[in-house]
This record gives sequence, C-alpha cells and structure tokens, in this order.
Amino acid sequence: MPNSEKRRVFLAVWPSPRALEAIEETVANAKSVAAEDPLAFSAIRWLKKETWHLTVVFVGTLDPTGLDDLKTAAASAARECKPFQVKFGRAGAFPGLRRPQVLWVGLGPGTEAWNQLVLRTRDAVVQVVPVQRDKPHTAHLTVARLRRPVDVGAIVDTLDRIPPVAMDVSKMSLVESVLGPDGARYTTLDEFELLG
Repeated sequence: MPNSEKRRVFLAVWPSPRALEAIEETVANAKSVAAEDPLAFSAIRWLKKETWHLTVVFVGTLDPTGLDDLKTAAASAARECKPFQVKFGRAGAFPGLRRPQVLWVGLGPGTEAWNQLVLRTRDAVVQVVPVQRDKPHTAHLTVARLRRPVDVGAIVDTLDRIPPVAMDVSKMSLVESVLGPDGARYTTLDEFELLG
C-alpha cells in the first residue's frame, strides 16, 4: 500500500472550554514575555489553540485497515476507566531548558487516574497495532515549537503560572494528524466514553 494512503493517528483528550481559556490567557502572557527578546520571538512558533490536546497514546502512521482494530482497543480501554478530573498547573520545555524544542503546559499533582487511562489504553493498543514511542509519559499539551534553541527560562516561568484550572475527563478521541506547511491539522475520527 502506498505511504500516502497511510494515516497518522493518536488517541487524545481535548481540553475543556474553561481549561482552554485559562491556557490561552497564560500563553498570551508568555507571548508578551517572548516579544521582549528578539531572539526568542523569532525562534518560537506558537501553535493554534485548536491543536492543543493531551496525548494518551501516539500511534503514528497506520495502515487504514488497522483503524477498526485500533478503535476496538481504544473502546475497550475506555470502558475500563471511570471519568475523572485533572488540573492543569505546570509548564516546561522538552527535552529541557538547555536545548528546548517544545514548550508545554501540563497537569499538576494528582495524575493517578490520568496515568491509569494512559497505561490501560497503551496496553490495549499494543495488542493490535504497533506503537512508535515507549518513552516516560508526561501529560502535557504542546503550545509552541522552537526553530532553534534559545533561552526560554522566563517564558517557561510565565507558562508555569497557569491557574490550577480543573477539567473533567469523560472521553478520549481518536485523532488524525495531517501535516502541512502551516503545521498539523487535526480531525477527530471517533470518540470513546469512559464507562468504568
């Protein structure tokens, strides 16, 4: 099958409107700080809020024939997890502040239920499709990417001041990512209610 027919997909949770509002305000403050430093300002590409999400499991490129098995696995994992609440409340840079490539806003303390959702979903998914990444999981949403490493300490400090806004997690989504010159465009293909 030609590579163009394959689909780049992941399982994720979209932030609630209230969480989006708090993150958007914090990102606006961080943009103001970045604007004071011409090097940082030109190096940072801020992502549109429509792309902000918490990744549960990144699958990667998948043959379309595997989508049904992936949906079945995701639905099975979701049925085992109860709805829960998380709080945003911290920020950082990947891989670190010395050579940052990504700026993110993440969850604060009390992520046990989130971690359980990630582990159960990953365990179900790897039974039916290969999963590309097996790194330690940091629950986060990416708010910016860097074209080159610059000092982002003050920017991360500003992002780290996000109010501890709570968000209900009652479903996860299967999302397709289509890469383009202006960044990724995401489309929700299916949703799975947490029913545990």
